[in-house]
Amino acid sequence: MDIIPSGIIRVLALVTTGTLLFLMIGLPLCTEEVFVTRSIIEGVELLFAFAFLSVFLFLIVTLIHLVRRATGRKEFTAFETGMLIVGTLCLLGLAGQKVMLDEIAREMAFGIAWRGEFIILNVVFILQLGYALGFVFRRHEEPGNPITPAG
Repeated sequence: MDIIPSGIIRVLALVTTGTLLFLMIGLPLCTEEVFVTRSIIEGVELLFAFAFLSVFLFLIVTLIHLVRRATGRKEFTAFETGMLIVGTLCLLGLAGQKVMLDEIAREMAFGIAWRGEFIILNVVFILQLGYALGFVFRRHEEPGNPITPAG
């Protein structure tokens, strides 16, 4: 039994896709405002904080959704297994993103080159983007046939 209907998961995935694209494009463009300015969190910094929070919530909701769908059945579908693995990696990747953001801020403060951290950050963003797009373009399920092509 689904806690959250698949249509709502698809909408959340679309919103998260937009959020991830915002983060991927916005962070390199706003490095001065985000990493150098030492004031209270406001403006663009607040937008980035809410964006990361929304990605975290999406990952938690979708992982719970996948686990609940698989509970009580004897076998997992290939989609569920793959998405559980990728979703777990994405959730762990959030911790890596936090570390990379801290490293970028520290290295900018000392005037050290920090482009390598953005590469690692974007690799995790791309993994999360693929996970969200997996829910956008997922296959529909019918009661008699666990996996049927969409359309």
